[in-house]
Amino acid sequence: MNFMTGKLFLYIILILAINANLTPLYAQKPLSSGALGSQQPYFGRLHTVITDTLFSKDLQVLKQLCSFDEITTTLLKKPVLRQIMFDQIEKGKPGTYQTIVDYIQDFKTTEAYQDFADGIRLYQKLEVQKVNLANWEADKLFFVRLGFTAADLEDLKAFISQPEHREMTYKQVYMSYLEEMEALPTGRPK
Repeated sequence: MNFMTGKLFLYIILILAINANLTPLYAQKPLSSGALGSQQPYFGRLHTVITDTLFSKDLQVLKQLCSFDEITTTLLKKPVLRQIMFDQIEKGKPGTYQTIVDYIQDFKTTEAYQDFADGIRLYQKLEVQKVNLANWEADKLFFVRLGFTAADLEDLKAFISQPEHREMTYKQVYMSYLEEMEALPTGRPK
């Protein structure tokens, strides 16, 4: 093997090692939950994006420190986690994984969490449920939670009653309704 081929071989091995995120040859002791909890999340110190491996690592640490159910999993979004952390920092708490976990655990015991959970469950139900005017009184509660006024609800009900919308789910109807509302002229000059 000549010098250039050997150098190229080493360069390729180095690139593969970096891309594969290989650990050093010496063994590292895994961090305990306590040590993990006292660390600051990457999303708190770096501008990571949701698809970043660093943000994925943050999620893995949080899931190791706390069990998340289907409702609390919806909180595992970068903007939500950042807001929780910075709100807690403003209250004098450290910006750590454990602070976020403590906040979520405390939040789960509040009435606000129950209301949040009820809203998530209702959304999940209506996401797959076909529109049905016979159930409108119960189903419209989701739209009331979204801030629909009585006039908005009547407009949406009329929209749903159109034959082309009867086979849609509530989510599909809602998205179509919003698109139609955005398409209406506003009367303002462009």
